[in-house]
Amino acid sequence: MSTAGKIIIALIAGSLLICLAVGVIGVLFFRSTNSVVNRIMDPVAAVSVGSEIAEFEVPEGFDDPFSAHLAGYRMVAYTGTDGYSHIYFFQMPPGETIDVSNMESEFQRTFSTSDSFTDMQVVDTGPVTIAEQDVTLVTSEGTNHDGDPYREVTAVFQGKGGQALVVFSRPTASWDQAEVDAFLASIR
Repeated sequence: MSTAGKIIIALIAGSLLICLAVGVIGVLFFRSTNSVVNRIMDPVAAVSVGSEIAEFEVPEGFDDPFSAHLAGYRMVAYTGTDGYSHIYFFQMPPGETIDVSNMESEFQRTFSTSDSFTDMQVVDTGPVTIAEQDVTLVTSEGTNHDGDPYREVTAVFQGKGGQALVVFSRPTASWDQAEVDAFLASIR
């Protein structure tokens, strides 16, 4: 066989090996991506992630939980059947903490630049008991992207595996303080 023939065969073989390697990497990537997406969207996994943060009772009218667990951070969220109400739990890895004194300004900064909320302002702070801990409840109000008034409460507490943040948001027109109080009291 001539030198040119050997070079052509080597190039074809090398190209096939590269295509095979890219194909294997693609299958592995999409398999792991699919696994991550399934874990994020799986309601059973979401409930499991939520129970790793704290025990709580989701109020009636909140459904479709989703979660994420990445690099030690955990998050679970529930959406109200109205499509506008939300409950979030976030937990930091052990050793990481939220600076409570800066939390109010951070929320104002975050929500003032968010596409979902505008003009979020802290309107009240006060004591509340969550998971048998005396913590500060921050109440904020603003508007959503449709211009509808919104209210939100947030609090930082010690969860099962580290410091955690709970967020409950709902349109002001359907805000039920008794429901919020019962939900916060259910966190243990």
